[in-house]
Formats: sequence, structure tokens, C-alpha cells
Amino acid sequence: MHSTNNEAALHKWLLLACVFYLAFIIYGSLVPLRYVALPLNDAIERFWQIPYLQLGIRSRADWVANILLFVPFAFLLCALSFRPGATAVNLLLAGVIWLFCAALAVSIEFTQLYFPQRTVSINDIIAEATGAMLGIILYCFRGRQLKQFLASLALIRGQASVVTYLLIGYVAIFVLYNLLPLDLTLSPVELYKKWREGRIILLPFSGYRGSAAEIGYAVLSDILLWCPIAVLLYLQQQQAGIRLYSKVLLLALLLEFCQLFVYSRVTDISDVLCALIATWLSITLLRLWQQMPASETDTTTVQLKHGLLWSLAILAYSLFVLILFWYPFNFNFDWAFINQRLQVAQGKVLLESLYFGTEYRAITALLQKLLVFSPLGVLLALFQRKLSLRWQQQTLQIVGSIYVISLALLCEAMQLALPGKTVDITDAILQICGAAAGFGFTVFFINRLHRPEAAEVNSTNAASPGLLTEPPAKAATGLYIKLASHLAISMLAMFLLSRVPAIPYNVRELLSDNLSAIPGLCLMLYLLAMPAVLSFNSYARFILWSPLLCLTQGLVIFWLLYTTVPTESLHDIVGAPVTTLPRAIELMLRFIGFFSLIQFNCMAALQFIYSRSKIPATILWLGANAAVALFWYLAVVKMAATDNIVELLADGGSLVAITALTAWLMLLFNVAAYLAQQCCTPVPTRWKYLPLLILFVLPLSWWLLQNATESVIVKYQQAYSALQFLLSTDRTEYAAPLQLFMRYSLAFITLLGLLCWFFIPAIALRRTIKFSGSGA
Repeated sequence: MHSTNNEAALHKWLLLACVFYLAFIIYGSLVPLRYVALPLNDAIERFWQIPYLQLGIRSRADWVANILLFVPFAFLLCALSFRPGATAVNLLLAGVIWLFCAALAVSIEFTQLYFPQRTVSINDIIAEATGAMLGIILYCFRGRQLKQFLASLALIRGQASVVTYLLIGYVAIFVLYNLLPLDLTLSPVELYKKWREGRIILLPFSGYRGSAAEIGYAVLSDILLWCPIAVLLYLQQQQAGIRLYSKVLLLALLLEFCQLFVYSRVTDISDVLCALIATWLSITLLRLWQQMPASETDTTTVQLKHGLLWSLAILAYSLFVLILFWYPFNFNFDWAFINQRLQVAQGKVLLESLYFGTEYRAITALLQKLLVFSPLGVLLALFQRKLSLRWQQQTLQIVGSIYVISLALLCEAMQLALPGKTVDITDAILQICGAAAGFGFTVFFINRLHRPEAAEVNSTNAASPGLLTEPPAKAATGLYIKLASHLAISMLAMFLLSRVPAIPYNVRELLSDNLSAIPGLCLMLYLLAMPAVLSFNSYARFILWSPLLCLTQGLVIFWLLYTTVPTESLHDIVGAPVTTLPRAIELMLRFIGFFSLIQFNCMAALQFIYSRSKIPATILWLGANAAVALFWYLAVVKMAATDNIVELLADGGSLVAITALTAWLMLLFNVAAYLAQQCCTPVPTRWKYLPLLILFVLPLSWWLLQNATESVIVKYQQAYSALQFLLSTDRTEYAAPLQLFMRYSLAFITLLGLLCWFFIPAIALRRTIKFSGSGA
């Protein structure tokens, strides 16, 4: 039963990986997404005439990359569809999978005709079809063993198991990277040419070129990359004798020998010496760490000392990151130069900067961004382990997330003033993902380091069925699959909603003109609800943390909308930039100011449903709302003077109008959060009050919004109210009063349902996390 559950969970993860990998193949094959229209007949004619290119040694890496691209995809399809013991059925499935992969390769090459920057050739189709065949063959010979290996990852417990799996994973990735781009050669002529070009170096440290800083970075990076292997080998055998050095030496020599037959790689004996230096350094530091005295009693003073030490370590490493990314510090702060580079950066799509150049350069750049920031995540995870209270750990996670995001954005922002540096939002995203991966892996493996071995756990569980931890893990895995389905249904529903003629003109214009706005708005609503996952000891503690939460959430949501929603739509909401600040920065500040009132009330409502003392929580909510509404009044009405917002508010944005708007937001989010909580309750107890709730809330919300919005607006030679402008389907014919109320009722109920739909996953995720935590 236990193995069956593991296989079912693995199947879900494989399906999710297959979907994401397919999206990566399609997206990566069309980057940089510069579409040029082409008649279908012309495209078909050109496709029949695509050439077979004669590939030289320099193009061999591209050929191998296309082969490797389809190997994992075909392997995943086989893992999802093959049946144990059904040889005939599996052979038939293998043929179907290969035909599907070949058809996908042909479709991608045909689509690339509409993206002229991409090279279309028969070589790519042959390579991708070959990769699919290799993936199928690989699964036929080693598929079940690999699936068993992946399924066993969930069972690892204890230091021995954790270290073994980490060692296998790191060595595999390290060896693969050192053999990229796999432009293999056995030709004596090409090997001699490689020798003549100076890419076979037998004199240690004679092949390094550049300044002292560049040479130092090259040597240091080689040593650091070997350190994890030395550390894991030491932890595995718990001794640092000749056997450990022999293993590292053998691996380094074998790697350099293999690199001899990779034409574009440099075979350098210096790497072997760096591996030995890394081994000595790692063992020395580990022994010093093990000889350190045990920590004192966990007092407040000791916690403060640990907090200071870990903070200093994080700051020191952050300084190293900044030096690494800003070297050689030749800043040019001329505004014209910075603005020009900013415009170029804003015009790039995700992964575009990785497209130009060789595959090896792209993978190196990607790994550099991920690996350089991953130690920050590791340090944050180790810091969190020193904290004993849950609220301290949650606070560290929030502050750490803001810090990492800010550091990544700072690295990219300052590179605007560095000639020769490539500025791309992709880099910042990769850096943040690297820190998140470092944090997640560290927490995952630390939790398993201090648990009993798998056999001991199984025997304990067999003796005590009540201690089984499988149901929470299974529930969590199922929840993640449901979240992916929830997102797909949400985007489909919003797409269909955008085609309904009765929706307001402004909403239809936003959703219909740009399809990327639909996933952008869906993800925004998920992000708006995500603070519900956080739990606070009291409502007062939430109020104290809410400004930081609003700022973080506002930054993330703005950049999400900025990349998915037409800029004109953002201008319609918060107004066009008018200052000398960069346009994106000013737009971001305007958006954060405008969105703060919505964010705070959404967070407050989602936390309010969990508050045990409703009356004190209500008082705190009202008091904090007064401060947020005052900030909103000063930021939006007085400082920004955003006409598009102010002209819709009663009396040009008076305090009375803003108070009514705040009360309307409180009512809206509170009811939506209440409905979502009832939907997540196994046995809802208060559905019978739903009609009364709607009958009471609907007229109250209508009255509040009427007092918040302007009743007469004279513009474009027409007179209309703010609600008529917002809810009418056509700007040339505004809704009559009775029709307007009916349209408002439908819109308000739809908005409640929409918010409830997006609140449910956050509330369910909070319950799953709480259940898993209590089960552990």
C-alpha cells in the first residue's frame, strides 16, 4: 500500500514535469518571440524547401543540444504511459510516442518560419526525432530503475541516506556540466588542432589569462565547485585518509580525460590541483567546525548572538555577490546612457539573453545566476533553524524574501550603469529562484538528517498505525495538482468571461485586447490571496507586519501586471508618468500607492476569519484602516493627483468618499473570505444564512459605493455618473438607473464569487500546511 501511494504521487509529479517541460520546449524554441506575419501558403512552400545544413565542428554543439532537448520529454512520456509487463502494448505506445515527438519537432520548425531570428533546418527535425528515440530506448533499458530511484527520494532518512543522494545528484550535474556542450570528437586532426590552439594545458596555472582579479575568480570558482564533492565524501566515510583524496583525484583525472574529447572545452591539469586544494580546504574547515564547543543554553542572549552572526554572514556574502556582479566597477551614471539601456532591457522577453550565443554559454550563465544566489538561501535556512519560535521563523522568511528580491533587483539595476553588462529581468528571476532553491533544499534535507532511517520509520509505523505520515504528504501532493488545475480552469473561465457581451466595456477592453492579461490577472488574484497562508499569533501582530506585506506584495504584483497587461491599461488606472523618474519606476510607485488600500483590506479580511476575538480584531482593523486610508488619500489624491481615479471619487476624492470606499472594500473582502472559509469547511454550518447575507450586503454595498463615487461627471460632451462609466457595456449609451442597479448586483455577486474562488486555494493550502506541521 505504501509503495502504491508513492508511485501515485510520483506519477502526478511526472505529469506536472512533463507539462512544464513541454511548455519550456515550445517557449525556448520561439525565443526571442519576434513574430512576423506570413501567409500560410508561403509558409508551407518555404517549409518544403528548408535546407539540410552541412554542420562543422562549431555547429556540432547545436546538433547535440537538439538531441538532448527531446530525450527527457520522450522519457517522461514513456514513464507516464508504459505498463509493467505489457510488452506488446508498450511497443505500440513507444511508436505512438515517437510519432508524437516527431510531429512536435516538425510543428516547432514550421512555427519558427514566423520567427525569422530562428534557424529552420531539416537537421533540427532529425536531431529532435533522434533525441526522442534515445529517450524511449533509455526508458526501455533503465526506466523502471530510474522511477524506483525517484520514488525512493521521498523515503530518505538519516545522514547516510541524505549524503548519498546529495553526492549522486551533485556529481551527476557536475560531470554533465563539465562535458557540455558535448561537441565530441575522436579525430586526431581535431585533437591536434585543439593542442595547437592552446586548449590542452599540462603546465599548472599557465592557461589563465586576464587581470589578477579575473584569474583569482577563475581559480576560486574552480575550488568552490569541487568543495561540495569533498564535503559529501568526507561525511559519507567520516574519515579524511588517502582513500578520500584518491577518490577526488580519480574523478578529476577522469573528468579531464573526458574533456580531452570535447572539442570546445579546455583540458587543464590545473583543475586537478584545484580539486585537491578544495578537498584539503573542505576537510580542514569541517574539522574546525566539529571541534567547536556545543552551543550554550538557548537563552535570549544566545539567540541574539546567533542572529547577529548569521546576519553578518548573510551581509558578507551579499557584499561578495555585489562585487562579483559589478566588477570591474566602471560605472557610467549618465542618464541618457542608463535610459537607453533601460529601454533595451524592457524590450526583452524571458530567456532572450540566453538565446544569443552558444548553448554552453547559456547554461553557464543560467547556472551562475542560480548557484551564486543559492548560498543566500542556505544561510537563511540555517539561520531559521537557530530560531525556536514560529513567529520568529515566519518573520525571518518574510524579511529574507524581501532582502533577496531587493538584492537581485539591485544587482540588475546597477548593471544599467555598467557598460558591457547584460541587463535582463530574467537574471533577477533566476537569482531569486536560486536563493529559493537553496532555502528549500536545505530545509528539506535538514529535516531528514535528524529523522530515523527509513527502515526504522517503517517498523515504527507498522507497530503504530496512528503515527503514519503518508496521508498529510499525499494530501499536500494532491493539493499541488489541484492548484495547477485550478489555475487552468480560472484562465479558461476568464477567457470565456471576456467574450460575454454583457460585461462592462472597460473589463472587456482589458481582457480582449491582450491574451497575456488573462494569466496575469489570474496570477495577481492568487498573489492577492496568498497572505492567507501565513499564520500570526494574534491579529495585532498581523497589523504590525501588514505594511511590509503590502509593500512586498505590491512590488511583485506590479511587475507581474507590467509584463502581462498593456501599459495603457495601467495608465488608465493610475495615470501616465509625469516626473523625470524612469517611467517604470514612477508607474510602480503610483501603483503601490493606489493598490495599498485594496491589499490591506484583502489581507485583513483573510486574517479576520481566523481571529478568535472578533471584537478586538474589528477595532484593530478599523483603526489600521483609518491610517491606510489616510495614506491612500495623501498618496493618490494629493501627491499623485491621478485624474483617472480622482474624477470617479465623490467631491474630487474627499475624506468622506474615501471612508465610504474603504468601508465598501471591507465589506466586499470580508464576505468573500467568509464564503471561502465555508467552502473549505468539511461540514458547512451557515449556508442557510447565505440568502439573507446577500440581501443585506447588496443594498449596503450599493449605498456605500454611491457615496464613494461621483454622481455627475461631465466629459466628452456627455453627463454620466461614475458607476455608469464603470458598469455600462457601451460608452455611447450608458445604463439607466434601474438597469444600473441590476448590473451592479450581478457584478457584485460575480466579484464575490471570483474572490471566493481565488481565496479557496490559499485557505486550503494553509490548512494543509498546518495539518502537515502538526502531523510531523
